[in-house]
Amino acid sequence: MKEVFLHYVWKFQLFDTAQLRTIDNETIQIKKIGVHNTDSGPDFTHAHIYINNTLWVGDIEIHIRASDWFLHKHEQNPAYNSVILHIVYEHDTNITNFNGNTIPAAVLPIRQETLQKINLIEHMPPGNICFENLSQINGIYKSAWFDRLVIERFERKSEEIIARYYNQNNSWEDTLYLTLAHNFGIKTNALAFEELAQSTPRNIIMKHANNLFQLEALLFGQAHLFPEKEPDAYSQKLMNEYSFLQKKYNLTPISRELWKFSRMRPPNFPTIRIAQFASILYSHQQLCSTILDCTHTTDCKRIFTTQLHSYWDKHFRFSQDSPFQVKTLGESTINTLLINTVVPFLFAYGTSTKQDILTHRALQFLEELPSENNTIISSWNKANIQCKNAFRSQALLELSNNYCTKRKCLQCAFGHKIMKHTTENQLK
Repeated sequence: MKEVFLHYVWKFQLFDTAQLRTIDNETIQIKKIGVHNTDSGPDFTHAHIYINNTLWVGDIEIHIRASDWFLHKHEQNPAYNSVILHIVYEHDTNITNFNGNTIPAAVLPIRQETLQKINLIEHMPPGNICFENLSQINGIYKSAWFDRLVIERFERKSEEIIARYYNQNNSWEDTLYLTLAHNFGIKTNALAFEELAQSTPRNIIMKHANNLFQLEALLFGQAHLFPEKEPDAYSQKLMNEYSFLQKKYNLTPISRELWKFSRMRPPNFPTIRIAQFASILYSHQQLCSTILDCTHTTDCKRIFTTQLHSYWDKHFRFSQDSPFQVKTLGESTINTLLINTVVPFLFAYGTSTKQDILTHRALQFLEELPSENNTIISSWNKANIQCKNAFRSQALLELSNNYCTKRKCLQCAFGHKIMKHTTENQLK
């Protein structure tokens, strides 16, 4: 048993109120359970309870064992003098406050079915309690929680982007440049890509935005990915150009060791991704304005339709020939970039500038885009929770990563529904 469960049981009165008595067998009648306090101090404040028909107004403190009061040194803290009732799961000692007064205590008479559900939540693998009960929850209730999960997810992502905006001297173009770079590295090379962008400021990029060759020279040089020996003709030209630009701007490349090639499909190699990134910067020099003007995902997808230098048609890495293949971003990769870059950026920009039309457009884009396909979404599909679009899949990713995995069932609307109701009919 964890204390957080006792807080939940008290808050929603999932116990036999008629059997609630003090250790001295005094009757307790609850008028107000109090306000749940998640900061320091007693757990519930401003409670109203009757003990043997006498009204007490004050705070409630909750512990697994009564002796936890002393373990936490509450008897030394005058802030706990306002406690009028000590709720416990096990009573192993009487307690006193800072003034030496004994505080009434009561063992919480938790219902058996509630205890069983608490045990399930504590011991089931993450997500399983939802998998086994979601089919019994009303569809409207589920949809409302999925909506809230998406908002939570993009509010958090928005905060991260707005913080980056302030760090970039209030430049939305620079903010988008860094955000796109991070997501261009997918998960494997996200950190390396972001460091590459940070080491190659956008103001320098913009001075050469009209020349794709110079953009490649800057980015590949700063990425430290030129061949260390026997460069071919194109590689050598890029190296020569970078040598000049490095001295001109006093640039320092990032570590070559940051880049990961192993266990990656060649189209995802950092070399190809950097060439595609350079092509986007070349084709859309005011990328922020371009994205803000997009009204549908089809408009956004055109941004990521790249055309690389012909050298890359026969290479995945410098100086290593490969069969002819035009290197374009695949449909799923473009969708991922829209979900992880364009949508959160629009949401952040709309939030920061108080343009609701942009935050609504961001959510509209999620409804237009197909669901991601990964192990988390597959697990929900097996539980008969189908994803028809990215709006639903983003909700399920938020649910899995920030509720199920962290076992925050009691803060989850589904977990609350499952805990609060005891029969299948009540779950509907």
